[in-house]
Amino acid sequence: MDSDNDFSHISRLMETKQLYDQQEQQWRMRLGEKDEEIARHRAENQELRRASEERHRNLADLEAEIAKLKAENERVSRDGQQKIAQLNERIKELNQRVLIAEGGGKVAAGQQGFKR
Repeated sequence: MDSDNDFSHISRLMETKQLYDQQEQQWRMRLGEKDEEIARHRAENQELRRASEERHRNLADLEAEIAKLKAENERVSRDGQQKIAQLNERIKELNQRVLIAEGGGKVAAGQQGFKR
């Protein structure tokens, strides 16, 4: 009877070992899947970080370009205003010359009117 009992006990131990081995294999597969998923998420995170850094660089470049264009726009606007002011001064000067030339002629004509 000892041998039947021993055999039964050995059979249960073997079944237990087989179940343990199957469970261990399933856990290794699950751990492998989890490791793959972690690696995939890490790669995604790195790609997102790279894309974010690239966007930040592009944004900084665009902001620098905007600042440069604003400065250029202000300079051109100042230059335009300065040229307009110079042209207005020149127009005033020419108008005064015209008025003086016409006024001189009127004065001479007015003087002739008094002589009659």
